[in-house]
Amino acid sequence: MALIVILGLLATVLAAAGIYGAVSFAVGQQMHELGIRVALGAQRLDIIREVFVSAGKPVLRGLLLGLWLPIATAAILRRNLANSPIRLDTTNPALYLGAALFLAITAGIAMAGPARRGSRSDPLEALRSE
Repeated sequence: MALIVILGLLATVLAAAGIYGAVSFAVGQQMHELGIRVALGAQRLDIIREVFVSAGKPVLRGLLLGLWLPIATAAILRRNLANSPIRLDTTNPALYLGAALFLAITAGIAMAGPARRGSRSDPLEALRSE
């Protein structure tokens, strides 16, 4: 059981690192655009919201797909392990929703750093490079 917990935490850390890297790269590519938006009057909260919405769409799709695949797999496992001494609790929706909520919070934390960096983009530097 400890090995499963350790591997699950390792997978969560790797997923968070991947989300952080992808969002950080996307924000780095858009720093010029974000600086112009700030120069035109966008508030920092607007920039943060934009980063969270644009990065949150693939995360949400992944969470929804990640909820349906385990449910289907659990149904198959339940049928195959019916006469086995191994018992799986595959009907607990709180378990699935708790895991999805944990991953969503982890993704939100991973997106917070790049979103904050994007909201602090310098409008003068963006305007000078034009």
